[in-house]
Amino acid sequence: MLRVSAPPAWARAQLAPLLPALAARHPQLTIDLLLVERYVDLVEEGLDAVIRLGPLPDSSLAGRQFSRGRYVLCGAPSHLARHGAPDDLEEVARQPALVLATSGSRARWPFRWRGRSSVVHPKAVLLTNDAALLREAALAGAGLTVLPCYLVDADLAAGDLVEVLPGARLPSWEAHILHAGRRHVAGKIRAFIDFLCARAGRSTP
Repeated sequence: MLRVSAPPAWARAQLAPLLPALAARHPQLTIDLLLVERYVDLVEEGLDAVIRLGPLPDSSLAGRQFSRGRYVLCGAPSHLARHGAPDDLEEVARQPALVLATSGSRARWPFRWRGRSSVVHPKAVLLTNDAALLREAALAGAGLTVLPCYLVDADLAAGDLVEVLPGARLPSWEAHILHAGRRHVAGKIRAFIDFLCARAGRSTP
């Protein structure tokens, strides 16, 4: 039994498709998966490992980065038809926005635009800690949003979402798997880490 916590949207998009391969490689392994957006204390909650996205604070935990990718500013064609496609960050700030609110930093969108660092304070019409809900709201035309590429790449390819200001770059996201042991790592944890580094790392551009 391996008890792991992970962000819900990441687990559904990235981990779920890999479970058959994980079961084939380690048929004796059972994954007990806790899906939460909140910060999880690995020791207090009796977990073997946690998957976290974004920069890591200093910690006594050990672990590895196994994947990274980019965030995308996007909106549905229906939204852009009503509000227009923004030509600059000032226009982005004036349009209805769908904001991931798991931390204070997500209420501001940091861009690299025209050679300079700029921050947009979005005009939020929806704040939520559920990235999958933001995607659904964006597909419905409710506003612009910033989401990780693994959630929206298929929507962008299908034309259901459109990347806005592709020249404005957002910081990349990183996925880490963390565990308590630094000197001795249990075999089940090592097997899961090796699997993620081999498979999940390849699945994200």
